[in-house]
Amino acid sequence: MIRKFTVKKFLGLTFLIMGLANGLSLYLLRVTAIPFSHGTIQVLQIIGGGSPTIAAFVLMGIHYDPGMKRDFYRRLFLLRVSPGWWLYAILGPLAILGTLQLMVYGDLERVSLAYRDWLRFPLWLLISIFAGGLEEIGWRGVMLDHLRDRLPLPALAVITGVVWALWHYPLFLFEAYGFSSFNLLPYLLSTIMFSGFLTYLVVRSGSIGLAVVMHAAINAFSNYGLGFPKIESSGIYGGLIILGLVGLGLLHQEEKNSRTDKKNKNSKQNHGSI
Repeated sequence: MIRKFTVKKFLGLTFLIMGLANGLSLYLLRVTAIPFSHGTIQVLQIIGGGSPTIAAFVLMGIHYDPGMKRDFYRRLFLLRVSPGWWLYAILGPLAILGTLQLMVYGDLERVSLAYRDWLRFPLWLLISIFAGGLEEIGWRGVMLDHLRDRLPLPALAVITGVVWALWHYPLFLFEAYGFSSFNLLPYLLSTIMFSGFLTYLVVRSGSIGLAVVMHAAINAFSNYGLGFPKIESSGIYGGLIILGLVGLGLLHQEEKNSRTDKKNKNSKQNHGSI
């Protein structure tokens, strides 16, 4: 059991770091009128954006014993898994975002088909690991670890998705990020939807590192016209709800299978005893 580590501590530290970094950024932008591109602002944004990761490592350093740390790092760097999980992590976001584009716009005309652009995808993926992907160390790493035995997996995915959306909310205050053009409700539904698929990946593959890659892929595909649609329509609500139910359905089935396996294992042990 994780000693003294609580989700309240993790979330409190995460939102504290995020709030301080973004609060100071807004103060500097509005009072001193320095540009968003200024080095100080960029450093503050890196700190704020990395708050789930920073909070995770700080609290693990304080509360995890050596065995817990070894197990966590083993799962963080667990990349030698079935190729199918790599396809899920990288091509899954492509399928999800492509489906969403079809349901919202009815076509894929906004998607770049230039092969030279797609040759840069590994670079965008690498950049996105550091610009978003590492959040998973906190969300689908320590937070999932601590709540997994307390909540059903679908409920855990929904709660994490809601927290994930709220954590992003300060970014809506910065025009440079483009979040201010999003409607908050579809964005909330999108984080819940992606949370389902990301949680399923971690639970089934056992790899936190692959969740980092999948999160990075979600962000990287936005460079090819597959970003989250910003328009308000019935298509976006329908698409997010359907895709969200698919992700939560996968988790429900996984939990059902896990209970069945545990029941069968206990039954075999009971039959084998005298």
